[in-house]
Amino acid sequence: MRMRRKRPKPNSYILASLVFLIAYLDVACTKSGSNPASTESGKHEEQVTALPAAASIECYDFFEMTLRVDKPAARNPFRDVKVSGHFGLIAKGTMLAVDGFCDDPDGTVFRIRFMPAQAGDYAYSVTYRRGGFEWVYAGTFKAAKTGRAGMLRADPEHPWHFIWEGSGDHFFLNGTTAFLLMGWSDEQVIRDSIDRLRGLEVNRIRVLLDGRTDDFLTEPIRPGTGFRGYVDPWPAKRPRDVQNPHFNYGRFNCVYWQKFERMLRYARDRGVNVSVIFGWNGAKVHPPAGSEDEHRYFRYAVARLAAFSNVTWDLGDDLDRFRSEWTLRTPGVPFGKAPGITFFLNGTTVFLLMGWNNERVIRDSVDR
Repeated sequence: MRMRRKRPKPNSYILASLVFLIAYLDVACTKSGSNPASTESGKHEEQVTALPAAASIECYDFFEMTLRVDKPAARNPFRDVKVSGHFGLIAKGTMLAVDGFCDDPDGTVFRIRFMPAQAGDYAYSVTYRRGGFEWVYAGTFKAAKTGRAGMLRADPEHPWHFIWEGSGDHFFLNGTTAFLLMGWSDEQVIRDSIDRLRGLEVNRIRVLLDGRTDDFLTEPIRPGTGFRGYVDPWPAKRPRDVQNPHFNYGRFNCVYWQKFERMLRYARDRGVNVSVIFGWNGAKVHPPAGSEDEHRYFRYAVARLAAFSNVTWDLGDDLDRFRSEWTLRTPGVPFGKAPGITFFLNGTTVFLLMGWNNERVIRDSVDR
């Protein structure tokens, strides 16, 4: 009588494949990490090191891997280097592509972030690439469910209402706008402002990521005493010039972005959702609509900030003054398929939060 082998379960195949992938990438990491990258002169050595990352995190917090680069060779690390990764639950076998970002203007620090929504064991790989040089690192971490509220989603049972994905609690929006919250130099003032609004049961704040103005209309706003009417996401030759700061759109002002992240973390820990506004009509300087500079800005913002569970997105405030509604569409993403973004169509606000990804729903909203 012929004996038949018992076929392993599909999950066993998946796990075995991922273990093999991790082992392979570990070898690739060792080889790539020991191979120097060269400049045109062929003499410059570039060494990449992965700093220890957390072995365990909470669901809806984020895993962060930091890469240190000794003797960086990139002339512009924001454009010449690409850090990317793949993350996924080992039990499921599917991997999600994630972009990293440069966090130091001299190119010595890069980071990549991933926010797990489900508990379990995760595998990941991270790649640093500049020109023909490639360095790869792979590892694992564990995510545990601890009761965090999670991300804001459309309620599947009541699509015109919202819930926190992690807790399942309904979210009743009580929002306000604090355009130039980041205009305060003293971060304690920013934290006090968030606390005050939270005490008034405000749970959503709209905040400018980019914007500058010297025209406050009838608002009782006076720049000075630690407050200014502009923010600087990019390095500027004349940062105090509201009308013409001479931004370098090819690079980013890391100090400002780090400050913005501290605000996000503080708001998240207090149950406040932050709608990040990419730009507004009040500013007279913008990356050209649809340009590579603008796309780079969007990609950088998402790479840095999307791992914060309390973030939703505003493409802008009344952007119809300097661009058309059609150029708001992300290349490669069908209209209505970009979750987490608030669309502004000729001054009409259409909330497109997670789960509202149907073109008909958006058009119905505009009609209303």
